Amino acid sequence: MNTIKCALPKGKSTPIVQLFRRAGIPLPNDVDESRKYILYFENIEFILVKPIDIPVFVEFGAADIGLVGKEMILERNKDVIELLDLQTNPSKLMLLSLQQRISTTPTIATHFPNITS
Repeated sequence: MNTIKCALPKGKSTPIVQLFRRAGIPLPNDVDESRKYILYFENIEFILVKPIDIPVFVEFGAADIGLVGKEMILERNKDVIELLDLQTNPSKLMLLSLQQRISTTPTIATHFPNITS
C-alpha cells in the first residue's frame, strides 16, 4: 500500500486535527506542542511544518497534499492547486491607520508582502 504524505501546519492545527478526528483519523491532542515533525496513521504520513512552507513542500513533491490557509498559497505563489476550501479558520487581511494619516500610497508592514503589494 502506498503512503500519502500530508503536510500540516505546525502550531495552528487545532481545527484541522478536529476535522481529521471527525473523519476517523485520531491525531494526538498535542500535535502543536509535540516536538515530532512526522506522525503516522495507517498509510498516511503527516509532516508538520511552518504554514508558509506547505506550498513549497507540495510543489516540490515532499508532500502529496497540504492543508494551509489561502493566504499562504497566495503569498508563496507556487504551482499548486487549491482542491477545496475547508473553511476551518477564516481570516481577514486588514489595514489600520490613524484618521489623520490616511494615504493613497501607504507603507505597509506585513508578513504577506506579495499579497499586499
